[in-house]
Amino acid sequence: LGYRAYEDEGRVMGLSCYGKYDKSLEEAFEKILTIIEPESGFYKTDPTYRYNFKRSKGNRFSDKLIALLGEPRAPKESPMEERFRDIAFALQASVEKVLLAMTSWTKEVVNAETCLFAGGVHMNCKANGSILKENIFKQCYFQPAASDNGVSLGAALIAEKQFRQRPNISCPKMQSLYQGTSYEDEEIFKTLKKCKVKFEKSS
Repeated sequence: LGYRAYEDEGRVMGLSCYGKYDKSLEEAFEKILTIIEPESGFYKTDPTYRYNFKRSKGNRFSDKLIALLGEPRAPKESPMEERFRDIAFALQASVEKVLLAMTSWTKEVVNAETCLFAGGVHMNCKANGSILKENIFKQCYFQPAASDNGVSLGAALIAEKQFRQRPNISCPKMQSLYQGTSYEDEEIFKTLKKCKVKFEKSS
């Protein structure tokens, strides 16, 4: 699709909303990602579509994937072309299929009413929304720093429990995701003007 790995997955997710169902693409993605236990969502992937095959047009995908899905998007091509939108749709659908099966299986195994979700795939808010719509759990918490950057949070808690011997440590309720540095309008305007960026202030 012409996007950068580990940076533009959110764009692919957004692009999927503009696509439509295509049976041939669904079958194509089933070759790449195969669910081996439908009731649990456990799956396997075929690495030859990514690495273990000849790669003449990119480091992240093989010629076998090109044969399956078609030529990669050229820099001058728009991602909004129908073929690319439909590929994104099929990819998103295959991800959601696995996640919904895994979530249902987890509910059956643990018989809990609340579930916490983490891992980079849960940066995919469309998939998270699909999980919520199914009402599998009464309460769902999607860790905001669900990708690798959230590992530090867990590491800090483990260190506190083990090295400071505080097994019952609890975290305060998160009130906001905006925990970083804040800037006044005047400072923002100054920086924009210095960088000669065209901008318009919204009300």
